[in-house]
Amino acid sequence: ACCEYGLRCGSNCCEPGQDCCAGECIEKVECPENQRYDSNACECRCGKDAAGMRLESDGKGGCKCPTDSNGRRMSLVNGYCTCVDAGFSVVGGNCKRMDCRDGTSGNTYQCYIDNVSCGYNCDSTGHNCGAGICHASDCREGETFVKKTRHTGGYNYACKKHVRNGYDCYYHKWGGWECYRGNTYCCDTNNTTTFECTTGFCGDGSRCRSLNTNYSASGDACVLSEDLICQYVNRRYVCFKHGYYCDYCSEEQIKSGTCCTGNSCKVSKDIVGTYNPETKRCEYTSGEDTVTCSTTQPTTLYPVQDCYAENGDKTCRVYVNDTIRSNANYAAGRCSEAEANCPEGTKYGYIEGGGYYDCRNETPDAPVCMYGDNKIRCFYKGALCGMFCDYFGRNCQRVYLPQCATAGHCPQNGYDITKNPCDCDGAVSSGLVKVKDANNNEIEEYHEFCCPAGHTYANGACAII
Repeated sequence: ACCEYGLRCGSNCCEPGQDCCAGECIEKVECPENQRYDSNACECRCGKDAAGMRLESDGKGGCKCPTDSNGRRMSLVNGYCTCVDAGFSVVGGNCKRMDCRDGTSGNTYQCYIDNVSCGYNCDSTGHNCGAGICHASDCREGETFVKKTRHTGGYNYACKKHVRNGYDCYYHKWGGWECYRGNTYCCDTNNTTTFECTTGFCGDGSRCRSLNTNYSASGDACVLSEDLICQYVNRRYVCFKHGYYCDYCSEEQIKSGTCCTGNSCKVSKDIVGTYNPETKRCEYTSGEDTVTCSTTQPTTLYPVQDCYAENGDKTCRVYVNDTIRSNANYAAGRCSEAEANCPEGTKYGYIEGGGYYDCRNETPDAPVCMYGDNKIRCFYKGALCGMFCDYFGRNCQRVYLPQCATAGHCPQNGYDITKNPCDCDGAVSSGLVKVKDANNNEIEEYHEFCCPAGHTYANGACAII
């Protein structure tokens, strides 16, 4: 009982606030910063940085960060091990190249670690991202910054939280947490205390069994009959019939067989078609055309529907069903002139680079844009030119080619402004490039490049300083 509030030390019980050494209670040992008292060694030893990286003794009574596996040095800054070399970020104990691209100002940049996307709509230093995480310092206490791709793709780094044995959850700053048993995704959750599943399930199938004792589980969905599949999404059941989204259903509707009756199928939040059992496609009329849509991966949270017109010869639309359920309408392309209802200055036609039919800019030698419901992607001669633009490829938040930049301004992606002069709204830096002289001999010249603010041009690319 004497150790109820103190520390057991061999056969002794120390008072609260005392430390233990060789079985004897001693006065509390105050360790230097980044060190902790080791009662076995009876001395202060180096602990971990704020992100959980093990520190080493510097031989002078202090602690230092280790050298990574590639020989790159790290130093302690504000409690975190950071890479000494400019343009690198610590990921999994190693220094990785870090850069942001294609923005204009504010939080409009796409950021990368070793050329792998880590953040979306970030500031030019890779912080304050709209989605995704690019720095260990953006994780909270008890979380580890790791490379982990979302099970639906798109964001490749996350803050990891070990919840319990065999069960880990990852936060990508995109919705809630994704949870895994081992390496297998099983659910999403917004509860950071219990980590109870709010979408999908990580248990023994009891949720599916409560709907139909003859269930089977496929991915994160309950297969309840030959043609009815339901998913648990945000504490509600989202159901698919014949592979097509049909409705939200209650437990009572599913149990009574009144969920998703008939042969209607939903192509988008606005378009309802009819299921054709012969072709196994969802069909609807668009102008003078009959449009047929197929679905893929109906047992996942993000199934995709491709739609075709003109007897199936023209791919005209793609929908992602998850956003249909959330009452958004993520789509690309439209299937007829009547459906497109193109605004003045545009004409219905094929979008080179986009792969679908839509309203394209009639101005010669100008960007053409995918007028899907988000109206974001523009192309120039088949190459992606800008994102989050207006109808005619102007005012783009992310710029890949000068044709989508404000007139006279440069893309901030390492654009060579010595070769192609324009105004840089970010950071101008110089670097060596190989060019041909008048005799066709290869020589090196210093050129100036346009990079995002906070970057410098080195080794053929922009990188965070």
